[in-house]
Amino acid sequence: MNTSRPPRELVDGDGYPTPAALDRIDNFEGTPIDLTDFVSELWWPGGRKLCHFMSKLVPDTDEVAWEWYLATGGWSGNEEIISHLEGTFFWMKFWYSHVRGGGFTFYLPEPDAHRVEFWGNLQNYPGPASP
Repeated sequence: MNTSRPPRELVDGDGYPTPAALDRIDNFEGTPIDLTDFVSELWWPGGRKLCHFMSKLVPDTDEVAWEWYLATGGWSGNEEIISHLEGTFFWMKFWYSHVRGGGFTFYLPEPDAHRVEFWGNLQNYPGPASP
């Protein structure tokens, strides 16, 4: 179980994500796996089954993907993280389902899970890179 706390610039004294941490989600560039690692670091409580990863076949296909499951546990800090994820390219591409009570499932198919791109908020999209 991960009992270490994220760096101070990412969470406040009560464990809530800081504006800098939420801004990083909103402007995230890297791989989807990198984003899930970052969010998992912020998630409270870390290391429990409220935030986990597994590799599996996507239902009704032969496609291999990473399944990422988050459960907010009703905690407002986790709900705030979800609200920032909801406006992202990551959410648009990988969100699979959610259930009442704060459970969210994402499927990240290979090789998309390792593609370096802008995955942040649509409103912050810098546009395509120049050739």
